[in-house]
Amino acid sequence: MKKIFYVFLAAMIFLVSGCQNDSYYKTLYEKTIKDFGSFNKDKIYKVLILNSYSIEHVFTVNEVRGILDSLRSNPNINIEISYLYMDTKTNFESTYLQELHNLLMAKYADTVFDFIVVTDNEALEFAKLHKDGFFKSQNLIFCGISNFSPSLIEGLENISGVIEANNLERTLDIIPKIRPMTENIFVVTDQTITGSMYRKLLEDYISKQENGPKIMLLDMGELKMAELLARICLIPNNDSLIILQNFVDKDGVVYSVNQAMKLFLECSRVPIFVSSETRLGMGGVGGNVASGFKQGQIAGQIGMRLLNGESLKNIPVVTEDTNIFSFDHNVLKKWNIDEKILPKDSVITNKITINSKDFLIFIIAAFAVFLAIYSIILTLKLRKFRRKSN
Repeated sequence: MKKIFYVFLAAMIFLVSGCQNDSYYKTLYEKTIKDFGSFNKDKIYKVLILNSYSIEHVFTVNEVRGILDSLRSNPNINIEISYLYMDTKTNFESTYLQELHNLLMAKYADTVFDFIVVTDNEALEFAKLHKDGFFKSQNLIFCGISNFSPSLIEGLENISGVIEANNLERTLDIIPKIRPMTENIFVVTDQTITGSMYRKLLEDYISKQENGPKIMLLDMGELKMAELLARICLIPNNDSLIILQNFVDKDGVVYSVNQAMKLFLECSRVPIFVSSETRLGMGGVGGNVASGFKQGQIAGQIGMRLLNGESLKNIPVVTEDTNIFSFDHNVLKKWNIDEKILPKDSVITNKITINSKDFLIFIIAAFAVFLAIYSIILTLKLRKFRRKSN
């Protein structure tokens, strides 16, 4: 029966696609030629993706996925991609960064890159620091940049990219609407570059705040993980907690996203809100989250425009908000948070939904299969009856 169903479904798809007229395919073909017509199909384009963090950092993985999704959108273009992970969560001393620059100079001495993608703030700052060294005259495209300002790319000539919108304020604003009983919002960050930027944003928010829950900073740069966990365990039931990007404690010990979230969840008596898509599905409620995949996708699209003949000087930095309100259905249910009070157009993950169009197609296909099987059975019975009659 499964075979009959899949054969029928394939036939239906073929028939529906066959209903498109020739002009549809002609238009699609012409659009493809227009979009990709300037590429040199015989050339091997070289791209370097320089990541601030390690290969295990989930947000970095999503950024790279998005970049590749765009760079490989046209299989006829030959792009050779190199990767380097700076691992600045573990190593961020000036001596290490200088040695890393020396490594780049030696490793790629004979390589001419068509462009370099830098992901997150540390990689961008590294490129700016060595703008007269390895990055001199390089085409640079960035993504995952928190708290962006033009000063971050000052002195860099051939550069464009996509910024990461400030989502902390939106998450802070939504918490008292979701949990009206909240008296204090505890915020965990650290003293890495990204963590320091979040702390500055937090200070700006507090300075403008007129009412609402009191903001309480838990700075990992001043606490060991054990001390931080002890503080989290004491947070009253009516309060809330936000976990931001990085997890480097007072002793310089680095915790992965999975490690940190597991520890926080084990001792927290309150829901944990998050600022990144990477923590959804790990026990965090959600919030206004940054999408690494979407940012990487846009960075990759800018790269394709560059390869297609445009100059980065003529491609403006993408400043549109790429963040989304996203929440975990299972965690909302755990904390008895009604989905109806969430912001409009919120994305709910881990929720089983049925697409009405797909369901209708399934019903029609199933009915057609039933008719086909019934016809076969009826035909066999008629033949059997005729043989007996003869």
